[in-house]
Parts: sequence; C-alpha cells; structure tokens
Amino acid sequence: MTQIRFVDADGTEGIVRSDLTLRYAGRFREEISAFIEETLTRSGGSPASTPGIQGFAIELYATVPLSKLELVDREETPRSDRDRFRDGVRSRRSVGRVRTRSAPSERRS
Repeated sequence: MTQIRFVDADGTEGIVRSDLTLRYAGRFREEISAFIEETLTRSGGSPASTPGIQGFAIELYATVPLSKLELVDREETPRSDRDRFRDGVRSRRSVGRVRTRSAPSERRS
C-alpha cells in the first residue's frame, strides 16, 4: 500500500494513507480534509491504484502550501536514504522536485 508523507509550509509533518485517511495536526488540516472529501466524492471512493494516489498527491501539492511531499510504498516507518533500495527495488519515490511556493525559480544553464 502506498501512502503520502508531506511537510507543510510551516514544517508540520503529515500522512495521507492509501484509503485517504489523514494523520496531520497542522494549520492546513481543514483544507486538506476538505480536499480529501472532494476527491472521494468526485471519484466515488478512494484512489486505490498507485497512479490514482500519484494523481491525488500532485493535486494535493497544487492545492495546499506544502514544502515536501513523497510517496512511500508500504505503510511502515521510513528508512534512511542508504536503505532506499532493497533487493534492487526502490522502496520510496519522490513525486518530483518540490520547492516551497516562495522559493525563486531556478534557471538551467
């Protein structure tokens, strides 16, 4: 099962599990809960597939001020970076490069 781990713009950590239950006590709790309810209503249930969770994560990042967001394949305690590969399979993956909304854009040379 995949879960979404995130850090909001204030530095408060949270988790959205694959069934779209929320573990988070930050100031954006109401916004995230409303977004989850809207997603459940729109989809007719939780996005059980990994692509569904990935799409939800991207929409969540676009909706709520988050500074970090990552997908974790199994609902377990996170491992250090050196343990990110096990049996040749990456166990955690980032959704993409995530910057805070106030960070300046970077230019490529």
